Amino acid sequence: MPVQSIEEWAAPRLQTFPFAALRHAVIGVDASHYLNLRFNSTTSNEPLLNAIGGIPFTLKTALRDDLESFQAVDATLVFVFEGLDYKNKELYTSPRTNATLKAHKDGWKEYYNKENGKEVAAERTLKAFAKASYPVENVTRYFQSLLSHHSVPFMVAPYSAAAQLAYLERPTSSNKAENTQYIDAIIGSADLFLFNVEKIITNFNTRQGTATFDALSKSACQDKLDKVPDDVFRDVQLLLGGPFLPTFPLLDKSGGPKVSAQDALTMLGGRSVIQLCHQWRDDPLVQALDYEDKYKRAVLSLKHHVVLDKEGKAILMGSEYDAGDAHEFIGLRLPEELYFYISRAMLGPRVPNWLTSGEIDLTLPVGCEDTEAYRHLLGNQLTSLQIQTICLLSNSMNRFYQTRNIKIKAWYAKETQKTINMKEEPSVKDRLLGWKVSEATLSEHPEVAATNQASFARFMEALKDPKCRQITTTRGNFPPLKSKPEILFNVMGRFLQLREFVNEKHELTGWGRALRKALSSLDAPDKLEDSVYLAIEALRLGLLDERHVALGSTKAKAADDVGPVKTLITKVACFGRLKHDCIGYSGPLDREMLAFQFMINAVRTSLRDLLETILVSMCLSGEVDRNRSDWSDIAFSLPLMNDNGAGLAIAASTYFDDVSRHGEKKDESVPSDVTKEEVKSNFSFIPQAPNITKNLKIAFNLWDAVCLGSKEVSKEVKNAKALEEANTWLSTMR
Repeated sequence: MPVQSIEEWAAPRLQTFPFAALRHAVIGVDASHYLNLRFNSTTSNEPLLNAIGGIPFTLKTALRDDLESFQAVDATLVFVFEGLDYKNKELYTSPRTNATLKAHKDGWKEYYNKENGKEVAAERTLKAFAKASYPVENVTRYFQSLLSHHSVPFMVAPYSAAAQLAYLERPTSSNKAENTQYIDAIIGSADLFLFNVEKIITNFNTRQGTATFDALSKSACQDKLDKVPDDVFRDVQLLLGGPFLPTFPLLDKSGGPKVSAQDALTMLGGRSVIQLCHQWRDDPLVQALDYEDKYKRAVLSLKHHVVLDKEGKAILMGSEYDAGDAHEFIGLRLPEELYFYISRAMLGPRVPNWLTSGEIDLTLPVGCEDTEAYRHLLGNQLTSLQIQTICLLSNSMNRFYQTRNIKIKAWYAKETQKTINMKEEPSVKDRLLGWKVSEATLSEHPEVAATNQASFARFMEALKDPKCRQITTTRGNFPPLKSKPEILFNVMGRFLQLREFVNEKHELTGWGRALRKALSSLDAPDKLEDSVYLAIEALRLGLLDERHVALGSTKAKAADDVGPVKTLITKVACFGRLKHDCIGYSGPLDREMLAFQFMINAVRTSLRDLLETILVSMCLSGEVDRNRSDWSDIAFSLPLMNDNGAGLAIAASTYFDDVSRHGEKKDESVPSDVTKEEVKSNFSFIPQAPNITKNLKIAFNLWDAVCLGSKEVSKEVKNAKALEEANTWLSTMR
């Protein structure tokens, strides 16, 4: 049964104020809450984002407009992001998940429904997908880079962003002369009430006339519940379910359309949650959740959560508490230095979560097709990469983590799990000792040393030179790396060696030569290096084989032999990003390409994890000078940060179909140049991406690069013949 959020339930108690009330204020912002407001609310203008994936087209302008509104009243924003998982959080499934699953199912059903007219189907598809929630973690890194670009301060909390924001708002001393209150107000969800924050900003409107914001106080919510005390209101919130505790099972049987705070209070009936659990101790759902134990852990977690203090040290809230058993309700403690790197967005939470939990839990993303191809990719092909990444991080930590057992379990085989004994895994760190290249060495290759952005192309071209290979192969002790270019060079070298594009002698392998050849065909302004690299990785993994294509009856198949050829080309286009106006997407959809995009993103995410882990491992080992302030900037200069979505593939596929239709009308066995130009000039299927010629150029350049690279390893590419056939067909469609 749906749960009514505290914000929705308390809507009549909301107060609206003009932005002028925030003048000169320092405002803490829960980053996940902000992104949900912009893309998962009823006012979102990107309802089809779930159907194409990738970075929202409106995010950049939305952030810019919001920042300008706050700057107009001299208000300062400080964004705080969610950190590591804590106990109970891993068990919590967002109430939005089921609604999103249904929205995806309904959206595709309406889109492929041939009984309705096009306009009716389009409208119903739009409404269905608008009910889905887009996972904000998909855009976290990109959003952080935008904040950095705008010089907006941000941090990643050790665990809960709500706890960190509550700490920042709380006075640090009762003595006014010594008191330091870091923020004056908080934009976030009602979860902040659990940490005794009195008033929150739940929403703001900067797009209609005078800018305003909505505020909700904890006391107003308590008044609506007959002035219940703080601990009872906390229990009401916990029973409703959230990131700290699942919904109490018996609330689902209350009978109303939505479970509200009043329902939770009525169920308590003046008792404590522990007494409530005792009453229902024989209920199978309460037993399965071990609800009483989890409630106790949740309460301790709220009172003594881990936050970063003003010195950047991880501390427990409530200094009177003995931290000896904090691992029982928070999680295993990590090295102090690692919390710092996480706070600077140098390393995402996924890999540290694997280490602390001792589990790699392979889950099916909401909206992703549960295909054999996707199962094989996550359950088999990417597992070795993930283990390698965990090993590298643990190699620079204490012995407990170096000898930890890691269990791997998947959604499709929950009864079967694989256990990796880290003690038996060879040291990944020792394999990379030959990469300690200083800036003085790089001065021999200024095209590499001068860059402040990691570049696959420049790196591969440099290693083509035997002299460069010789001078970059180093042994022994070296002083810590200081400059950003030398740090990036060493990270890239280690990464490409682990991915076997470069060997231990810093020579290009067969796949390394294929990558260099593919990259050599690009024009610098295209900014397609990441896309080409991912495409070559996919080629090596066999993701471009025909067996990874079919989804069954999700779309009409071509009546001739062109279908597989066209699909192969559009799959390669899926690695690029559609050039689109800063407005929500509206146009054709393709479930098959979205399924493939999920596979690309799984590969990209795992590779990005490895890149970030290499950087942090170097820092933990003392190989990087710690006297610096550009930590986040270094991380954002590494490649493979963003998910491109399926937009470009859809555009290319639509163009091919349109050319074929026009050619058939003219009885052309091969589309003429006139036909192709007519299609390009009149292309209106994606109105917010008007320059189809520019988008097709990106798609075709990607294809050319992949074909060029594949010729270097033709004996290892299973579908080399299919690539040749597709290339011949594409020459008739350009």
